[in-house]
Amino acid sequence: VLAEGREAAREPGADAQTVLWAVWDASGLAEPWRRSALAGGPGGARADRDLDAVLALFRAAETFVDRMPQARAAAFLEWVEAQELPSDTIAARARRDAVQVLTPAGAAGREWDVVVVAGVQEGVWPDLRLRDSLLGSQALVDLLAGRSASSAAEAGQAARAAVLADELRSFHVAVSRARRALLVTAVSDEDDQPSPFLDLVEPCDEDDDPRRTSAPAPLDLRGLVAQLRARAEGGARRGVPDAEAVAVL
Repeated sequence: VLAEGREAAREPGADAQTVLWAVWDASGLAEPWRRSALAGGPGGARADRDLDAVLALFRAAETFVDRMPQARAAAFLEWVEAQELPSDTIAARARRDAVQVLTPAGAAGREWDVVVVAGVQEGVWPDLRLRDSLLGSQALVDLLAGRSASSAAEAGQAARAAVLADELRSFHVAVSRARRALLVTAVSDEDDQPSPFLDLVEPCDEDDDPRRTSAPAPLDLRGLVAQLRARAEGGARRGVPDAEAVAVL
């Protein structure tokens, strides 16, 4: 395999993609991994991950060649070796007097006096997008197995139900970590709506929601524009235009 790669690298005009394709063809892994991926099961999942990694490497090579078309394959290898993976920023820390930012999975089995579950928004939690590999192995398995469109649709519904169940379990883990106080937050405005999961914590009538409270605009461009628009619209309603707000907008 390495000999094929070296031979391809010596060809005139060879770049990272050329060498990578030569190495991949010489490896002979394409067909065995394809069969494993289509077979499903733990071996299929492992083959999916391996194929996803190969595709990611090819995409990186394509991007590298687009940016530096004259660079040789050795330069791409040096670039890959120089990449630094970010450290795990959500790992548990030894300090006890600090706020810990964790995923629900990272918080499982642990407790704190006060827990904040932030950003419980519709479309974010629950996230009902189907989980699948980059290659969509399950769809390929259904196709090769001759499953009908109706059975595939039923399988899709079952998959979405399973995703919802996973999201519910994850939410339960998150809100059950507090010993004394639990704060669950969401935003309700023109662009965002709270998740239905919020009612699982504290059900209430939508017409008279005591959970609602006003919050200052965020300290960013979007928040500034919102403040200026509110001033301009308020002035227009009162018949006293806010010239300063209109000018800034």
